[in-house]
Amino acid sequence: MRVWLFLLSICLVYPATGWISPLSAAEDKGISETTSKEGAKPQAAEEVKEEAKTAEKGEKKEEAKEDECPATFGPIITDTAIPIEKGKFAIQPTWGLSFVTHNFSPSWRRVSAGGDFQSFGMSWKFTYGLINNLEVYAVIPYIHNWAGNANERGPQGERSADFGGIGDISLTFKYRLVEETQALPTVSAIFTPTFPTGHSRHLNPGRLGADAIGGGAYAFTTGVNV
Repeated sequence: MRVWLFLLSICLVYPATGWISPLSAAEDKGISETTSKEGAKPQAAEEVKEEAKTAEKGEKKEEAKEDECPATFGPIITDTAIPIEKGKFAIQPTWGLSFVTHNFSPSWRRVSAGGDFQSFGMSWKFTYGLINNLEVYAVIPYIHNWAGNANERGPQGERSADFGGIGDISLTFKYRLVEETQALPTVSAIFTPTFPTGHSRHLNPGRLGADAIGGGAYAFTTGVNV
């Protein structure tokens, strides 16, 4: 009885697995291979599309990073080493207000400034990409000074005065020598002539020194930005 039950179970199981019918097994195998191939094609196409989208996003991110480096200047935000792209133009204003209430003596002791003095400065930077890796920009500053409660009075007894105008204009040429790589940073050379366009001569004593808004001389600056 046990032998007959064992043989009967084999006869029932083998056809289900395809071991006794090689033809049906081959057909099932062919169907499964076709199904897997047909299912793999859309999946492969979708993977290609996803890779293309990822590559496109990567390129956009790289472009965005390049655009995220604006041309900046000033005492707090320094000039960048990466020049602006060829043919592009940018304008940037920067302003500040300073108060001078004390000075330092030759021995570095804090002494009175002899009055209350304030100065407002607003500089406009105009940048243009002349050629590849070379930008030129001009900085045109406007300066306004105030003097009040001055200890040293003017010829007419003035103790307060103010004066404003264009300061010294500078023109900068910046050329990129080394482009950034995995091992090296960006290195750019700069050359800046400054012109004595600000008022610095024939000062009016009645202005209490507020009309001195220029250096009175040409200045030439060279250096590198990294």
